[in-house]
Amino acid sequence: MKIKSQSVSQSVSQSVILLILFIISSCQNPISETGYSTTDLNHPEFSYAGAKGTTGSVRNPMTVTPTSFNNNGFTATCTVLPALPPGLSIHPSTCVISGTPLNSSPKTNYIVTAQNIAGLTRESVVLN
Repeated sequence: MKIKSQSVSQSVSQSVILLILFIISSCQNPISETGYSTTDLNHPEFSYAGAKGTTGSVRNPMTVTPTSFNNNGFTATCTVLPALPPGLSIHPSTCVISGTPLNSSPKTNYIVTAQNIAGLTRESVVLN
């Protein structure tokens, strides 16, 4: 009888160890509030490299569209610093800069940030 209780005890110990390892591995790959594993999520990817329309003039509409944009399945929120000149704005989910400049502005490097649940990406665009 004693031998039998030792093998049951070993079996229980092995089960407990396996359960602990499972819990630890689950914690290393947590599930976000979206139900996706946070390691499966990808931050937005975009670029203004080679974008057209970066030179504008007073009272003439302009549009600067990212040459690539991928929100990776999650809505991105776009912001820009420093603030765009009066008359221009950035679309909050596509990062398209558009509008009609009201005043002449010097050549300025703007940093556009696109952020989703997985993280953020920053890209620069120079407007004249």
